[in-house]
Amino acid sequence: MRKVVLVLALSLSLAGCANLGPLASFLTVGVGNPVTPEMVYRTEQTMIIAVSGLNAYKRACIAKTIAQNCRATIVKLQAYTRPAAQALKDLRAALRANDQVNAIAAFNTVNKLMDDFRSTAVANGVN
Repeated sequence: MRKVVLVLALSLSLAGCANLGPLASFLTVGVGNPVTPEMVYRTEQTMIIAVSGLNAYKRACIAKTIAQNCRATIVKLQAYTRPAAQALKDLRAALRANDQVNAIAAFNTVNKLMDDFRSTAVANGVN
């Protein structure tokens, strides 16, 4: 049984060498980065709005015009904005270098952090 599988695998691989045209062109054609500059722009704008809102909340907390537990809420929210800023830098660098894998990973990381930021803000009464 093992020999049959080995012979079959070898014959298929050798048969593939005879006609590599379509496969070779598929492997050598450039693929555009699935993360576009427009997507990065929208993500950056989301981040700017989130940080602006957090700064306004922070100022209101310092002025003591909001609830007493505002400092704990700020600490919770900063846990998302600080790593998101670094991931956004990584996203820009990967997009510039046309590094698709890292661009997708950084894009997903930033979006996940911003989604978590939103849900934490809503759960803590920050609108």
